[in-house]
Amino acid sequence: MDELDPLGQLAAATGVLPEYTDNWGQRHAASAQVQRALLVAMGFDVSSREKIFAAIAEVETRPWRRVMEPVQVLRDPQAWIRIVLAETAAEPEFTWRLHLEDGGEHSGEIRLAQCTRIDSREIEGTTYIAWRFELPIAPASGYHRIELLRGEQLLGEQVYI
Repeated sequence: MDELDPLGQLAAATGVLPEYTDNWGQRHAASAQVQRALLVAMGFDVSSREKIFAAIAEVETRPWRRVMEPVQVLRDPQAWIRIVLAETAAEPEFTWRLHLEDGGEHSGEIRLAQCTRIDSREIEGTTYIAWRFELPIAPASGYHRIELLRGEQLLGEQVYI
């Protein structure tokens, strides 16, 4: 990818591949026109370089502005969730609630002191910290929902597959 090609940068940041292999093993390049059409279909304004650069910045900072990603696919045998909080808002205790696909429910407390700090990023003067919280149970395969609460206030939720 050309570092000076903002359309290609946005495509890469959003998972639009520069090429693909068809069923017969033939490789095909995704033209700029195809990339542009896919990005527009995804809701991005790609009408100017400035708007493309703004979209790149938004895509790169989005995971830091959410407490939890909307969906997480469990690939690790240890069940865990990524929680992002502004450093200034990082209360030491939260409640988690796991709603299982079969109707069951588990809940407990999260103490940040017991979580692993996995990363941080400063965005517009605010430092955001990503934490790894290990769930004390590993749900069976299925579609579950996890909620993170401060008191009764819902801070974030995620579908956990």
